[in-house]
Amino acid sequence: MAAMKRYGSMLLAFLLLGIPVLGAGCGGRVPQPTMEASEGEIVCTVPERTDTEAEISWKEYLEEYGDQLVYVELNDPVTLRFEGEQPQELEIRDSVIDENGALRYQERVTELRAFTWDEEQQAYTIYIPGHFGSMLSSDSSDYEQGACLRGLEINYRWNGEDYTSLLALRTDAGLM
Repeated sequence: MAAMKRYGSMLLAFLLLGIPVLGAGCGGRVPQPTMEASEGEIVCTVPERTDTEAEISWKEYLEEYGDQLVYVELNDPVTLRFEGEQPQELEIRDSVIDENGALRYQERVTELRAFTWDEEQQAYTIYIPGHFGSMLSSDSSDYEQGACLRGLEINYRWNGEDYTSLLALRTDAGLM
């Protein structure tokens, strides 16, 4: 009986301690996206699983990184990299947001961004074109250089799990 309790305790310890270690070895660490523009690195949030209650908000992002936003000229490329393995699926959603992190316009004005894979750089290239939502403002100051605040939501699948990371940048209002 005592031996059974000891084996039961050892089995419980293995289950509690061993499985997380095995899981980390099999799946590895979730790849952290990094993005760069000609003006410098654009801070991305730590990936959050999208099937949990945790939700990344633009408000929290801007409170933390708002003073570090990079200006990107319209139609300039930005480079997106993932450390380690590349995701199996990738979607980039582009929204016009306000200084408080709220969508300036409804979700239906959010646009999907195209990207290309650059084998040599081992990175995705995304061009930041004009955004339809940036032309909807009646405030003339929104049309000044760098006044358009854009939020990119990077959604990706890695090892069967869905993740989201956010980043924001400044650009100009315009359609081209």
